[in-house]
Amino acid sequence: MSMVEFCLGMALSRRAPQSVGELATELSAWFDRPVRSRAIKAPLEAMLGRGWVAPGAGTYTLSDAGTAALTPFTHALVRMLDGGRRLLDLAVFMSLIKEFERSGS
Repeated sequence: MSMVEFCLGMALSRRAPQSVGELATELSAWFDRPVRSRAIKAPLEAMLGRGWVAPGAGTYTLSDAGTAALTPFTHALVRMLDGGRRLLDLAVFMSLIKEFERSGS
């Protein structure tokens, strides 16, 4: 799984379905630089080919297989941020991230 695929999956896990344009806008905010829709079409197609996303009417939704594929990468990210100390609880950490996003911090 590439970094872009991981980010697309995370975006879809938070709000779905989303169009390519909506996903590009969300990734642009995360990367703090423009992400063009055409730049994420190939990764989305690769994810579709692996069964990680399901297409809708111009939108994508994360599948159960996509959630399963994201899980070890999400755990690894938390472990990296934790520095191997196992002090961060994944559920609490994800809750904090969502709260910061809601507050605009």
